[in-house]
Amino acid sequence: MTDEAVAVPAERKERYYVRFTLAQRYLHATLFTSFLGLAATGLPMRFSDNPAARFFANAVGGFGAILFFHKFCAIVLTLAFLYHLKDLATRVLVHKEKGLFWGPNSMVANWKDAQDLIGHLRWFVGLGPKPKFDRFAYWEKFDYWAVFWGMIVIGFSGYAMWFAPFFARFLPGWALNAVLVVHGEEALLAILFIFSIHFVNTHLRPDSFPMAMVIFTGKEAYVGV
Repeated sequence: MTDEAVAVPAERKERYYVRFTLAQRYLHATLFTSFLGLAATGLPMRFSDNPAARFFANAVGGFGAILFFHKFCAIVLTLAFLYHLKDLATRVLVHKEKGLFWGPNSMVANWKDAQDLIGHLRWFVGLGPKPKFDRFAYWEKFDYWAVFWGMIVIGFSGYAMWFAPFFARFLPGWALNAVLVVHGEEALLAILFIFSIHFVNTHLRPDSFPMAMVIFTGKEAYVGV
């Protein structure tokens, strides 16, 4: 029997970091419920000649009822977006919060995100180590700013159709026809992106399967020594 030292693994400690505040979690819940409502009501109208769409419309009281709930969800989503803009303005102008537009805690893309993207692609094919991301990774920033794009393009085109007599005062007739196409196609793109990219990447990737709970708890665990 020897007196060789036996390595004893250090105790692994689990720490939690606050990633989202309660207000941010409520805002996200409002965002995704209103978005799902818009998708559920928008698709039957977009494909109104489909038998499944007609069956759904008859079950809920007709396409008029679907349009009513579509507009209701649009108002809820718009109010949530405006609240977020107000929150950003308050944090910058009133609370003088630093690092909101730059630094490791910012949602604004920077040079490090480009480096992380390249490093991530290299890691995928075994050509380098996995990069260490800031608080928000490059794909999360893309998801975040995609909402702004959607609110501008899909939101404006939707309200232009809703209040067509008002917008017809300063938009030509062809523009009102164009917003119908833009609204439908961009909405389809948004739905496909949410379910094929955002949802899968957030909840179904190996390190978060079957569901990432951070958006519900606000806390993310870090296991270290």
